[in-house]
Amino acid sequence: MITDSNKLFNIMYNIPWNIIHNLRPECSDIPRILRGICSDDIGDRVASESMINNCIMTQGDLTEGIFYILPFLIAFIGVEPSYGKKEIYRLLD
Repeated sequence: MITDSNKLFNIMYNIPWNIIHNLRPECSDIPRILRGICSDDIGDRVASESMINNCIMTQGDLTEGIFYILPFLIAFIGVEPSYGKKEIYRLLD
């Protein structure tokens, strides 16, 4: 398991998100959203949680993008710093 958030971010930026779909035409903004969920800024975390809830998981429905971000959400729980863990747990609930 990767325990360094920078390694996760490097992996994340090498995924061709533009070919994965959600309620928007594509998921190219996923790296920004995932980085925001781990931010030390509460506003960024809330905005990212909202984007995941409203564009990737919508009213109990899942889009293609969720299957690609789940491994990152789970991995972010185990890395430091610990920002965003509460928001991630809410998303996984």
